[in-house]
Parts: sequence; C-alpha cells; structure tokens
Amino acid sequence: MTPIKITDRQGNPFVQKVLSHTQNFGILVFPRTPDGTGSLTFDQMFFELFPDRLLSQEIDIDLKKLEKTGKLRN
Repeated sequence: MTPIKITDRQGNPFVQKVLSHTQNFGILVFPRTPDGTGSLTFDQMFFELFPDRLLSQEIDIDLKKLEKTGKLRN
C-alpha cells in the first residue's frame, strides 16, 4: 500500500530533497485497512557516506495493538 499523501507537520507538501546535515519531519497518510494491519517497507535507503550500500527494512503494523499515549498523534 502506498501513501495517499505526504505532508510536513503544517500540512504543506513535504520537501523531497533535503540538504545535508539537516532534519525534516514528514507525515505519511495511508488509506484505512479493513483489519487494521499492514506492513511498512523502507527500501532503497542509504547513508550519505556510503551511497553504494542500500538498506531495506519491513515493519509489521497492527493498529489495534498501538498504545494510546499522549506522545502519539491520532
């Protein structure tokens, strides 16, 4: 499943190219799944000093098991 939009914290379009040594936070918005589960795949990532070493990771998500704390939004 792919995000239906990518925004920054203010709801503006997310900047896709970030200058070195800076941080930028974004929000991925996905459509709802019928059972509240899914997986999030980070692929084709690399460290700036080692662009030839690609990283990948998949995270299984079950929205029913998320903790409802003040630190989580929505």
